[in-house]
Amino acid sequence: MNPDCKEPYRLKDPNGLASYLQAKVEVDKAELTRQLHDNLGGLIVAALMDTAWAEQNLTESAGLAQEKLRRVRQSLGAAIDLKRKLIENLRPTLLDNFGLLAALSWQLKHGTAATALRICGKFPATEPHLSSETSIALFRYVEEALHLIVRDKTASAVDLEVTIEENARLKIVLSQDGSPFVETDDRDFPEFASLKHRIWRLHGTFEVLQTAGGSSLSAVVPL
Repeated sequence: MNPDCKEPYRLKDPNGLASYLQAKVEVDKAELTRQLHDNLGGLIVAALMDTAWAEQNLTESAGLAQEKLRRVRQSLGAAIDLKRKLIENLRPTLLDNFGLLAALSWQLKHGTAATALRICGKFPATEPHLSSETSIALFRYVEEALHLIVRDKTASAVDLEVTIEENARLKIVLSQDGSPFVETDDRDFPEFASLKHRIWRLHGTFEVLQTAGGSSLSAVVPL
């Protein structure tokens, strides 16, 4: 080995970098959501209103023009629906308007909608008091975990249970009856590493629990 070759640079705090990158992604998503809602949404609505006005003010003899305008209006309506879906995927409005529990209930249904999975969600009656950063991190955690289950295609049922322990901790348990979750080297399973890191950066604990009918992911974070 060449003695003049210097040791390659190593990050002193890789966990700190991962936390920064995850937070940066959410900031970028929030900004893109705002741009879609305020700018693109405004342009589409304005074009839709002008099209509707033109349709109403054309003479009856301009049938072809009216048909073209009708098609334009339908396309603009589809564009509005697409914009709404993009905004929900980037940052769910339920999370900001109604809280984490409503957003997790929506995610459980939305994340498994294209499957035949039986789903069950259990949530506390009281919304926990969480910071915006904690809420979005827990939402992404459940989103990623559901994605792993759906992608694996071996489960037939998924249960999501959220409980508040002693008014001090929030516990989220996601259970499935398919191939068991297995602790692996994070380098071989980066998605699993992302799940763990999302909980660790909230000063919480993360466990993989094996059961007779499958396995569960258990996350506990302080309130």
